[in-house]
Amino acid sequence: MNPRRLIATVLLAGAILAVGCGSEASEPTAELPGGGVEVAMARATWDTGQFQAAVYANLLTRLGYDVADPVVLAPDEFYAAAAKGEIDFWANGWFPGDQVRLDEEVAGVGRVGDHVAPVGFEVAGGALQGILVDTHTAAELRISSLGDIAADADLVTAFDADADGLADVLGCPADWPCASAVDELLTEAGQGVLQQVTGDYDEHVDIALGRIARGEPVLLYAWTPASTTEIIQLGPQARWLDASPAGSDEAFFELADVCTSPSCSLGFPANDIRVVANVEFLEENPAAAALFEVVEIPLDDIQAQNLAMARGADQPADIERQAEDWLGSRRALVLDWLRTARDAAEG
Repeated sequence: MNPRRLIATVLLAGAILAVGCGSEASEPTAELPGGGVEVAMARATWDTGQFQAAVYANLLTRLGYDVADPVVLAPDEFYAAAAKGEIDFWANGWFPGDQVRLDEEVAGVGRVGDHVAPVGFEVAGGALQGILVDTHTAAELRISSLGDIAADADLVTAFDADADGLADVLGCPADWPCASAVDELLTEAGQGVLQQVTGDYDEHVDIALGRIARGEPVLLYAWTPASTTEIIQLGPQARWLDASPAGSDEAFFELADVCTSPSCSLGFPANDIRVVANVEFLEENPAAAALFEVVEIPLDDIQAQNLAMARGADQPADIERQAEDWLGSRRALVLDWLRTARDAAEG
């Protein structure tokens, strides 16, 4: 038993039930399975994952856990810290993309996957990522795929904002996992003439919006769930760019109305968003483990919250309230999740 996770104070059930969304969404009980257990959680550096983190923190609090404010970490930092037992969990794992993280080695600990595991399916198969192209340029220059741009010097020039001879894709911060993934895609499909511009993602969205408003060509990496595909309107303003290389067996998506090709491959498989947790924490806390297994958050609800956040409701109190409101609107489902967690704790 890790002594860091235990505190001597016994939490009264009445006090816990008053936390979070309120007692109306909690099932009365004399004892709560998380009573006396401190939880160290993290959240990712991308702000689109804050909502999910707030939802899980709220639910764990209702089970009696003492949940600290999440530590903001990049993926490599999180997986190392979780493997060492310094962090218990986060709600921002992307799979299969993060599978490579589990195979990494941490000094003094060994293979990450021996100490850390994904749990449940917070968003199953709904996390897409790919490259957006502005609709005006795609139509005017008859662009149907990433390969079209790579094969045509005039198209490369059209997207070469810094006049260095390479078509620019506004991409991710260098420490986000998508940065290396985008580089790999552009290397495979780009014939050496496509490059990712790394940097602050919100600034890249603003740049893209400005170019679209001026009728200028732009390529932008995007993903769902996020506010990007709400702020930049899919169809009228931008489309997913078909990125399938010749002979590819990449999954195709039914995105014909918002893609440059009727059969659209984004160059990336659909990801599951999953909780990732320290294995020892899961073993010692069956209530938390059971909760992680059953909670699901619809992609559309995350998109809506992300849009509200992008429009200014982005302070910690706003995000906590958004999570509280979301849980409050699903009272019966939340009660079922909490009951499942308590039953797991009782064996």
